[in-house]
Amino acid sequence: MTKVLRLKDLRVLIVEDDVVISMLVRDMLGDFGCVVAGAALDLDEALDMIDRLSFDCAILDIDLGGAPSFPAADRLRDRDIPFAYATGHGRGVLRPMDRATLVLHKPFREQDVIDVLDQLGARVSG
Repeated sequence: MTKVLRLKDLRVLIVEDDVVISMLVRDMLGDFGCVVAGAALDLDEALDMIDRLSFDCAILDIDLGGAPSFPAADRLRDRDIPFAYATGHGRGVLRPMDRATLVLHKPFREQDVIDVLDQLGARVSG
C-alpha cells in the first residue's frame, strides 16, 4: 500500500501562524485524503483546539509569532497524540526532551509532508 493511501481519513490538526503556509498544508493534506480537523494560527487557539477537537495527529510550527509552541506539544504528549514540529530553524531549536520528535523542515516538499504524516499515522494505528 502506498503512503498516500495509508493517509486517507487521517485527522490532522495544523498549528501554523503563517496563513499562506497553513493553506498550503491544508491543500496538501486534502490531496492526500487526510481530514483537517482544525488549523490554529496562534498558541491560544492551538490549546483550545487540542482540548475541543478530535484528531489523530498534529503538525506544530515551533515559532508561533515569536512564541514557542512547546505548551501545545506538552499537551499533545500528555494526551498521547503524535505530532511533528515544522520549522525553518533546524533541530537546534528543539528542547532536549523533543530531540526524538519528528521534524518537518521548511521549506518542505510534498514528499516531506507525506513521509512525516505516514510516520505519524503509523504511531496512531500502531
